[in-house]
Amino acid sequence: MSDTVQLFLSGQVLPGFAPGEVAIALARLLKISETQAQAMLAGQETLIKRSLPLAQLPQYQQTLARLGAGTRVQGPDAPTQPAIEPAPAELKPTSMLDSADAAQFSVPAEARMVSESATPAKVPQPEQRHWYTDSEPAHNPAPFGWDYTGRLNRLRYMAYGLLAMLPIFALVLLVSLSVSLGAVAAAWVIGLVGGAASVWLLLRVLVLRLHDLGLSGHWLWLLVLLGLLMAVPLPGMKMAVNILISLLSLLLCLWPGQARENEHGAPNGPNHGWIIAGAVLYALLSLATLLAEQPEEAEASSSKAPGRLQAPLQIETSPDPVKQEALVRAAIDKAAKEQGVELDEVAREAAVQAYLRELQP
Repeated sequence: MSDTVQLFLSGQVLPGFAPGEVAIALARLLKISETQAQAMLAGQETLIKRSLPLAQLPQYQQTLARLGAGTRVQGPDAPTQPAIEPAPAELKPTSMLDSADAAQFSVPAEARMVSESATPAKVPQPEQRHWYTDSEPAHNPAPFGWDYTGRLNRLRYMAYGLLAMLPIFALVLLVSLSVSLGAVAAAWVIGLVGGAASVWLLLRVLVLRLHDLGLSGHWLWLLVLLGLLMAVPLPGMKMAVNILISLLSLLLCLWPGQARENEHGAPNGPNHGWIIAGAVLYALLSLATLLAEQPEEAEASSSKAPGRLQAPLQIETSPDPVKQEALVRAAIDKAAKEQGVELDEVAREAAVQAYLRELQP
């Protein structure tokens, strides 16, 4: 007479339990994927223990009952009545399942082998983030690093971007100090090496943010294209490229990343206090920089705006009419350049004729 039985998952969820929560708990207990756990609850039986001693059977059934998974026992010495399952109100919640239960339920290898062969061709994988997501360890890339693997969510992108700018400020100070001390060669070395490292760190932050959106880092080649467009000598081209770059930067700060795991890794864990503080500071500095650029552009445009020359002008005289006109034109051009006044052809010609009339005897 055999003292072992076979233990099956019946493929049914016990009354009072949510199928999604049962699949999550079963996946964590057996150390399998949620897709495989859902397949084991799809209505078909799954063998999870081939030779289970009768003395251990109640322990296994009680553990699975706490999860909400139904079981069936098969064997020559199997109990004629199934183990009594506690009422849903008396069951320990899935979130309260302790590590001792998981340690006693030593079936990961067999369950994984059987469930993989029993997984249907297409099982829907839920994309929503579950209640335990923030408590699970997640891959959070270090603020400084050389590898381009991982993801950065919106707040971490801004906080890490702010930290990546700190070496640039230090680099500028070192170069300025080296030049002031007369160490021009050292300044060149510091500038080249430090500049390359700073560019690498900034590109790393951009690539990891693109990964969070499910995009490849090859999209950064768009920056090269934008740089070439800025060199195109067309009116308004530089302004249009600057506006496009500003919009893309804003999208990287505001567009949410993928909530599920993608080919670049799992989403980041909870955002700690320093991440939030760094993101806020990054946003404030970006806004201050944008506002500071407006007066400079306004001043530059106003300095080139059409206007009138401030009289009187110092113009040499000559009895030769042709030479006199050339002297007047040269004086007007010189005064316009010194006073920062932009004269169109009509205004310039009117000024020339006016001064020629004044100089006539």
